[in-house]
This record gives sequence, C-alpha cells and structure tokens, in this order.
Amino acid sequence: RGSRTIRRLRCFRGPKLMLPPTAGAGAAATAGEGVSSMAAVRPTRILALPGFGQSSQMFRSKTGSLRKRLKNVHFEFVDPPFTSKHESIGEGLSWYEFSTVGEDEVKWSRFDESLQYISEVFTSRGPFDGVMGFSQGACVAALLSVLRERDSLPPPVQFQFVWLFSGFCPKDPEWRKLCLETQVRKISSVHVIGETDQIISPQRSTEAAGIFTDSVIIRHEKGHLVPSDKKISDGLLSFLEAHTS
Repeated sequence: RGSRTIRRLRCFRGPKLMLPPTAGAGAAATAGEGVSSMAAVRPTRILALPGFGQSSQMFRSKTGSLRKRLKNVHFEFVDPPFTSKHESIGEGLSWYEFSTVGEDEVKWSRFDESLQYISEVFTSRGPFDGVMGFSQGACVAALLSVLRERDSLPPPVQFQFVWLFSGFCPKDPEWRKLCLETQVRKISSVHVIGETDQIISPQRSTEAAGIFTDSVIIRHEKGHLVPSDKKISDGLLSFLEAHTS
C-alpha cells in the first residue's frame, strides 16, 4: 500500500535539545575562520514538505521564484512516503493514507510511520532550523509543531519555526482534537493564506494559525499555490530576522 517500507514509530518523549551546528560551520572553524563571523553567514536550513500528489522535485519547481528571493536560505526537499487515493483528485504521493468517512471527517492511517520517516530525514539530512509545508505538507508541519510542544517527537526532530502555505488542521478526529487542544509556544509560525483558495479555504488556514501563540499571517489574492510576490518574500525575510540569530 505504501511506496516504501518504514519501521513502526515507538513512543518518544525525549528532552528538548539544542540544534547542533551544521557541517559547514564546523569546517569553517577548522579552516581558522571565527565562529561568530560564520554564524552570520550560515544559511538558514529549511525542510520542505510537499502537498498531496506532489513529489519533492515538483515542489522544488513550484517554489523556484520564491526561493530566488530568499537569499542565504537552503531548502531540503523530500518526497512523501506513501501513495494514497483522493476521491476527487485521484492517486498521488501522500504523508498518510486516508479514507473519507463523512463530509467533514477523514480517517488517517500510517501517520506514525510517516513521523518515523521524518525523524530519519532529520537524522540523515538535518539539522533544520525550520519546516516549510504546502497544503497537506503544511498540515503535517503544524502537527509536528503540536507534537514538539508536547515533547512527543523523536529527539532528532528539532526546529524553531514553520512556514505554512495553505495550511489546515486535520479532519481526522483524533489528530484534529490534539491540534485544537494544544497551544504551540515553542515554535513560531508564518501562515501564507490565499484569499481565493478553493481547495483549502482561508477559514481553515486561519484556524491552523490559531494554535500558535507566536504567528504571522500573510494574505494574498491568489488561490491554492505558493506565491512568489515580493510581499511574501519580504514578509518571510522579516520573520527570519526577528526569529533567528
């Protein structure tokens, strides 16, 4: 059923850890450069989670214009681990398997395996300062923040902020309840919301923003996409200046 075999997630409740320096910073220090000067130029590293039906390469392509505006930011794109079927969109890559139960309810399965997969990505390709997601990927980024707040993520999964494009809270009853009952204080967030989004309504994205105590909302007049407008990139850069050292 899934596109790869993943080990089952155990229950992790590790302590809050500090992000280690990147390999680049260590190499620079070895070369004799000052650590303080390197800290100023080290790229902000962001894990990028595609939406339903998107591969990492597709998401990379659709964010190309925006990424050009974000200097000194490195994005690491990964594929969702499963293939699932949406009743109106069809089959595509997905962060969890799901089935529609009712108009406002969707039952998830195998999301624990997806969390283990993300943990392995942090171990092999991290560290990451932040997580960026689009649509379903943004929903996953929001849930990572909720689990981070509850100290329920594997120790390698450490990050400081999330950027949610067309984000939303889950329709799965169990995950939705966890989301709405949690106030996220450890993770800062940006929510980019399309006023004419016909897939994820602005109301659903605004609801997701409400679970964060430190959040920035940036609205645009377009639909279900990652906009590349200067207004968006300027807002993201301002956020980075305020939230990263």
